[in-house]
Amino acid sequence: MIMHTKARYFKKFVSYFYENKGVTLIDVAVGMLILGLLSVPALKAYDIWLNDFQISTTQGAMEQTTTMVNIYFQQNRRYPLPASLLAREGDANFGVEQDLSTNPPSACPIMDNGYCVSGTGDDAILIGAVPTATLGMTGDFGLDYWRNKIFYVVTRRQTDAATFELGAGRIREDSFFNPPDGSPAEQRLVSNQNDMVMISTGASGKGGYTSTGY
Repeated sequence: MIMHTKARYFKKFVSYFYENKGVTLIDVAVGMLILGLLSVPALKAYDIWLNDFQISTTQGAMEQTTTMVNIYFQQNRRYPLPASLLAREGDANFGVEQDLSTNPPSACPIMDNGYCVSGTGDDAILIGAVPTATLGMTGDFGLDYWRNKIFYVVTRRQTDAATFELGAGRIREDSFFNPPDGSPAEQRLVSNQNDMVMISTGASGKGGYTSTGY
């Protein structure tokens, strides 16, 4: 009803313009106000669409990368190590998995060698960039929509065929289960242990690294 009313006033404004062969500054101001009011819903709809597109694009890259990681696992019986977060596009080591013996990780959150480790021993967690080159993928798959590097997080034990153990992932993921009927009795916190996860820093990019390694 409001939209119809706005459209009716706009038509009257156009008709007035042609009948009087001109408009005053007040007429222009009123017309611009009406156009502004009409455009607000469209702009909001565009913002929602753009946000969904940005998220779905990043999720699509992660899903394809996950597929390639699983293929790599089937061929090597281990997960690849993280790549350097400090490498730039075009560098020889961009997207190449790190070597624990020649380039050991720093203790998180320090990234001196391009990746870091949280914890000790085989249950430690390694954090770095997606090893796209090692997976046979282009570097774009290691970047989110905003051209920031996607974090690749993996359990150290699972990156070595000699120590790999099914179900021994140490990356904890907590989620809240809310049943369709909203029953409080069924609501609960669900925890999963993962071998590997990928994380995007989103539109803000806070705490992340760009494709240039900064």
